[in-house]
Formats: sequence, structure tokens, C-alpha cells
Amino acid sequence: MIKPKSSNVFISIIVPVYNVEKYLRQCINSILGQTFTDFELILIDDGSKDNSPAICDEYAAKDNRVRVTHQPNGGQVKARKTGLAQANGEYVQFVDSDDWLELNALEVACQSAKDNNADVVTFDAYFCYSNRRLLVKQPIESGIFDKQSLIDKIYPKMIYSGRFFYFGIYAAMWNKIFRRTILTPNMINVDPRLKIGEDGVTTFATLLDAKKVCVLGGQHLYNYRDNNFSITRSYCSGQFDNAVLLINTLRYINKVKNVYDLSSQIDYYLMYNIYSIFIEEFYYRYRKSLFGRVKYLQQIANDESVISVAKKIQLTGMDRDFKLFFSLLKNNKVSRLIITTIYFAMRKRLKLFLRKMSGRY
Repeated sequence: MIKPKSSNVFISIIVPVYNVEKYLRQCINSILGQTFTDFELILIDDGSKDNSPAICDEYAAKDNRVRVTHQPNGGQVKARKTGLAQANGEYVQFVDSDDWLELNALEVACQSAKDNNADVVTFDAYFCYSNRRLLVKQPIESGIFDKQSLIDKIYPKMIYSGRFFYFGIYAAMWNKIFRRTILTPNMINVDPRLKIGEDGVTTFATLLDAKKVCVLGGQHLYNYRDNNFSITRSYCSGQFDNAVLLINTLRYINKVKNVYDLSSQIDYYLMYNIYSIFIEEFYYRYRKSLFGRVKYLQQIANDESVISVAKKIQLTGMDRDFKLFFSLLKNNKVSRLIITTIYFAMRKRLKLFLRKMSGRY
């Protein structure tokens, strides 16, 4: 039975939409075709310039479960906040507009939430490439975790599982449903300047507040489309500033909530961000001079906060490349660090080329 737009529902599905007309119908159809029907679908058109706004309006006109808001482009954080402010559901799920759900996704996740009175339900996914689909399983064990078991088993490996760099629970919001009353206060204050890592800020803060979490191991309910196969993309300026904002936000959350000390895990998260920034400077083809790239990375490598954390992390158990990278960073051997980074980035590009040539991407 299709419910009217004003009805309270069990779950609100929020989809930020921006220039994704190629995939949008598949995303929306996968939601409207769910075996579980007690939901509303909130589409937030975030200033799209293609045909996405018209597609959103088309679905809203023919299905009372669909509501659309059109707003000027403000980024994903703002779009999610807009959707959350409109949500009526007891639970909330965010779906990226180029992804899609398995048809029983809501039935499985919502039933688990009902049966266990869970604040968060998280599940596995498929990573979808142009010609293949891979099963992706979270490293954390499947089960139902009350507050004490969260403290004993989940929080100690939540941000850093012990393997560089793997989360114990994915930072992503798309493979989870959240109780709205717990999610909302943790999302309201997320800084809209965050372009990378905004999922983790909300997810980890909400998990710290949760009294019960269900991990549905083996339940692959979400299809994540990996469109990041090209080595050509728009330059993301200010990545280091973003990383500093992200890490400082997580440190503040950790201090204020005072549930479990995540300081060491956050240190490793910073180092993951630094490693990624270095590699991406040479992996992607930007309109930026070699001199500009080198100067930017030199500034990061000489930043006092970076050096301080680099000296604290343990290299034991890391893969060889990571050990080399962080050893050079720790010892302030910046020239060798940049040369090594160029080698790592070119090797990564070669591997991608070979995968594409062999039809494995």
C-alpha cells in the first residue's frame, strides 16, 4: 500500500542528487521497488544542471511516497541536512544517487532494527565496476552489540582496525540505517566545508551515542558504483585543510562524548589522509605544475602537527610501502619522500591501465 506524503513512516530514504541523470532512474526504481513499503523517499536536487531535476519531479508526480526539494548547489552535507530536516521516519538511510539497493534491502535492515530495537543497523555491500561486482564485507564480526559489547569489541577498532588502513566499521553512511533521534544531533553540526570524510564524522559520532548496534554480516544489501576509475578528474584543492578540519572535528567529538578514547585511532586516520594526499598529487592528471605539487607536499611534510603524529604511530605490521613512506616522513627526508610518492603513484596508474586492458575493471 502506497502511503500519502504526510504519513509517518518507519524509514526515510534520503537521496542527494547532483548531475546524475545517467544513473538516477536505476537508483530510484530500486528504492520504489522494495519488498518493504513503509518508507518515504526524499530527493534533494542540489542545483543539478542536467536532466536530474525533471526526473525527480516525474517520480514525485506519480508516486505519493516521493518528495522533491530543489535547492542551489551547496554540497552533499547541506543536501543531507535538508533531507534530514524533512524526514518523518523513525529511521533514516542515505543512498547515493548513482547507487542502488537490493530489492530486499529495507526489509532485512528494518526487520533487524525492529527485532533488536537497534539504533544503528549496518550491512555489507557490493562494489560495482564497469564489468564486475565484488562482495565487500566489513572486518567487524556479525552480531548484536549492546553498549558494553560496543565498548569491548567495536570501539577499539572502529576507526582503525589494526591494519593500515582499514576501518573496523565502514565510515560510509550508505550501508547503514540510523535511528533518526540519535542521528540528527550528530549531523546538525557537521561542518559543510568538509568535502572528504564527512560520512565518518557523522557515523562515528552516532555510533558513540548508540546503545545497540546490529552488524548484518553476509547481508549484501547495497550496490556501490565505483565511478572513480579515471586518472583524469577535477583538482580537489585544499585537501590538507580538509584533513585538518576532519581530524580536529573527530578529536573534538572524542573529547566531548568521552565514551571511549579514540585518540590513537584518529592519529592513524590523519596519517591515512596524508598518505592519500601525497599519492593523489601524482596519480591524477591535474592542471598543476610539478613545482606546485612538490611545494604543496613539502609544506604538508614540514607541518608540525603532521610530524608530531607521524612520530607516534607504529610501523610494525604495515605493508612495505607504508613502512617506507612513513619512515621517510618521520625522519623528515622530504625529497626522498616525494620521489617515492611519484613512484608509488605511477605504479598505481600502470596497474589500473593493465586492469582496464585485461577487462578486469
